[in-house]
Amino acid sequence: MALSFVTYTGDGSNRIFNLTFTYLQQAEVGVKVNNVAVTFTWLDSSRVQLTTAPASGAVVEVRRTSSRTARVVDFQDGAVLTEAALDADSNQLFNLSQEAFDASDSAVKLDSDNVFTAANKRIKNVADPVNAQDAVTKTWAETGLTSQLSSATAQAVIATTKAAEAATSATNSETSKTASGVSATASAASATAGAASAATATTQVTLATAQKTIATTKASEASASATASATSATASAASAAASAASAASITGAESTATTKASESAASATASANSAAAAAASFDSFDDRYLGAKASEPSVNNDGDALVAGNLYFLTGTGMQVYDGSNWIAASSSGNVSLYSYEYIATAGQTSFSGSDVNGQTLSYTANNIHVTYGGLDIPKADYVATNGTTVVLDDGAVVGTIVRIVAFQSFVVANTYTQAQADARYKAIGASEGGPSLGLNSIIRTNANTISENITIPANTNGMSAGPITIANGNTVTVTGTWSIV
Repeated sequence: MALSFVTYTGDGSNRIFNLTFTYLQQAEVGVKVNNVAVTFTWLDSSRVQLTTAPASGAVVEVRRTSSRTARVVDFQDGAVLTEAALDADSNQLFNLSQEAFDASDSAVKLDSDNVFTAANKRIKNVADPVNAQDAVTKTWAETGLTSQLSSATAQAVIATTKAAEAATSATNSETSKTASGVSATASAASATAGAASAATATTQVTLATAQKTIATTKASEASASATASATSATASAASAAASAASAASITGAESTATTKASESAASATASANSAAAAAASFDSFDDRYLGAKASEPSVNNDGDALVAGNLYFLTGTGMQVYDGSNWIAASSSGNVSLYSYEYIATAGQTSFSGSDVNGQTLSYTANNIHVTYGGLDIPKADYVATNGTTVVLDDGAVVGTIVRIVAFQSFVVANTYTQAQADARYKAIGASEGGPSLGLNSIIRTNANTISENITIPANTNGMSAGPITIANGNTVTVTGTWSIV
């Protein structure tokens, strides 16, 4: 039984609770509901009433907390030593002892086997483990076990697949072995038949040679791949010719020549298709990227109309993109100058790539990113980011930690003058020629004759206009300096 506090369970309506302990001052007594301090009033010396009734099932604690820094009695030399003073001083020490015993009873203790016990109570607010022998939380353990279970399941699936493939391979091997035996028998019979009919063999050789010629012609129309295939067809023809001198193997040679010729024709066709596809691909690219030019093009390289997304390199300026109506600087075509990618780490995770929590796919320019771990900056020496799609930390992350990668994008401000353009358009102050007449060449100046805004000529300044001058209704000219109208 506790000596300095008492607990109750709320029922949703009761607001009055009894004290089961003594106290020296009412200020030493406090009330908490579900570990949150609440307001209350005293009904008498042993009962308190809460402002709001605790909810059903809520834990209500009424506790005495004696002062640990201030004494309730300060004895003075020559003062009368009363029973009340002695009792108060002794009771303060007694109450503090009770509270110490209560705190000790509710603490985690060593059990009889010299092992700490929580006395069948849950332990909460435990930090994630760091060292090998640190305690772990339910979430941390379940996350780790789930990851290991997923890995084990994946390995089991792979093992099952490999076993099935092995079984299939064994079956195919046995089938192939049987087929090989049949083929050997058939080859022997074919050889005997070939020896008995040389005329038939000669005809087959002629056919193989003709097929070789066709394959060679098709190969010459294709790329290097077709040329290699034609070489293979020539070798097959040579093999077929040699088989004429050896009737025992002629049938097999003829078959090989025919097969090679067919493969050559197929390879030639594939090469031609590949060449056509490559040409189409290059034409599409050529229509999209127009190359380096000294001025803005009005059509693509085929003479067709421009479309949004066309690109070209403006000599001396940089990449330009067509937005559907105008050419603009390529890096000004977007409105985002940086991207932020956010990942929630799994236990021990080091590599971060692909989609983040917002579905954005990581993309960056090397040496143009900023990485934080749990809100803290990570030095560049502690991670690797070189391929534009993956960031690898030197150390594994703690589960649940937020890793944020900010990628900076280059950009150019659109619709502005370059220095060269501004120098060409505007005349420098004091210049004797070029642009508006200034300095010695300033002969005639003009000004409007109606003022349609509020104007102030400050003190110690001079203003001059050519008259007549009209000030529009609702506008004023305030003169504290000098305004000359000629």
